[in-house]
Amino acid sequence: MVKELVSKPGLQLYGFSKSPNLDVFDNWSESRVFSVSRNSNKGWPYYLNKGTTLNISYNVKPQGSSVQLVVNEGIQGISQWLLNNPTYRDTYCSWNLIQGYGVIELDISKSSGYYVSVANLKSNDIKVELNIDVRAVLYNTKHSFYNCTFSNGECIFM
Repeated sequence: MVKELVSKPGLQLYGFSKSPNLDVFDNWSESRVFSVSRNSNKGWPYYLNKGTTLNISYNVKPQGSSVQLVVNEGIQGISQWLLNNPTYRDTYCSWNLIQGYGVIELDISKSSGYYVSVANLKSNDIKVELNIDVRAVLYNTKHSFYNCTFSNGECIFM
């Protein structure tokens, strides 16, 4: 039995007799405008399947300012210790010093949780605009043997 603790419209649970194919494509975008205080970072978790593409366009202000844009596997953000220790940079999917305008494209090669972080190692506050365009690869749910929408608050598999 699976029970939904917080009611949200649209949540569905599917049951399969074997693993479904990753062959459905979906696109969505997120825009974020935020300030990053000096010596701090902000980030957001995502679960992404193999074959997903991220296009992250950015605008960093004021002019001449820069921040670190990091995408790492896992659901935790980057710590200041890791930011200041360059030997760990090879363990991340993408690590970029960004300034002004630009775009970073990232192809996801492994289905996993990921964390997109922006870190400010400078001594002044920096404003960042991110537009994250996701071309996601999703599981094909057409051949599920069970589908529950949580409309009654719980789903029971027999």
